[in-house]
Amino acid sequence: MGSNPDWVVGLLHISLDLTTVERFRVGYLDIKETIMIEFTVKDMSCGHCVGAVTKTLQSVDPQAKVEVDLASKKVKVESTQDRAKLADALTEAGYPPA
Repeated sequence: MGSNPDWVVGLLHISLDLTTVERFRVGYLDIKETIMIEFTVKDMSCGHCVGAVTKTLQSVDPQAKVEVDLASKKVKVESTQDRAKLADALTEAGYPPA
């Protein structure tokens, strides 16, 4: 394959340069479903704990959106990572979810 591959998709003929193909491929592979996960973290007691929990979750998923309600000890995470992976990280950081 040269630097300008040609593909035939059905009856449609498409010609793309490799840079365009690579951007599409990388972008396509990075698409993941975001889910909302809620944890109860009973060991949170102060602002430092809130920061540590947030930092821990974002170390697993830098794009995660984290909301913490210290009074209710609830943590909501919008992430592409699964619940078990996030829970393991919290436990390792000293904040095991209930």
